Amino acid sequence: MPRNTAAPSTLTLLSDTEVQLVRTFAAPRGLVWQAFTDPKLLPQWYGPGEPPMTVCEMDVRPNGKFRWAWGTAFETAGIFHQVEKPRLLVMESREPDPTPEVRSHTFEETNGQTTVTIRIKTATKALRDELLASGAVEGMEPTFLRLDAFLAGRV
Repeated sequence: MPRNTAAPSTLTLLSDTEVQLVRTFAAPRGLVWQAFTDPKLLPQWYGPGEPPMTVCEMDVRPNGKFRWAWGTAFETAGIFHQVEKPRLLVMESREPDPTPEVRSHTFEETNGQTTVTIRIKTATKALRDELLASGAVEGMEPTFLRLDAFLAGRV
């Protein structure tokens, strides 16, 4: 079974309104894509862990909608802009915050490992800074560790 020998996520501030997270997983691209896009699989690893994801609705196609919730703690919803299986996923969070946040995910496989690059574009620098200050970016590392374990059981 392949082992993830990659370093934790790397964070880059690309501009005043954009951040980038890069993380490598010890699994083929098709499996990583499935983990990100299958509403039966996503709740098994995505989010804060506690509370668990209680709503996961996803119509993964251009103009398809998504809605995710973690009990009453947090909910988000939006739309998929681009879906190019298994290479590119672009989605926009629109609710409950009226200021959209666009996330572009690219999936690249090399030697059986998949590197996921997530670019998060906010409307303003203040919103980017708010995202960074909230701990949302750092909070992705425990989520990615759960994804590592999830993928390890399927490779």
